Amino acid sequence: MPLSAEAVELCRTTFAPESLDLALHALETHDAEQADRVHRGAIQLSGGKLNRLAWWLNGAEENLETFLRYGEDPEETVRPE
Repeated sequence: MPLSAEAVELCRTTFAPESLDLALHALETHDAEQADRVHRGAIQLSGGKLNRLAWWLNGAEENLETFLRYGEDPEETVRPE
């Protein structure tokens, strides 16, 4: 599935130029259910780090519902002790 223009632009503003191609490639490999929402959420949650992007994409494959909840409300991903 091709990436949406919104996901590509978000990726450009989130990742360093030297990481952009790898980030886009990683996103293109995820074309499962609700891919555009997953792409946007993974980009935002990654904080511009490729290893985190891959981790979030794997999380989306394992449990889509939980991932989408975190992707749409990132404040839930970190809870203070």
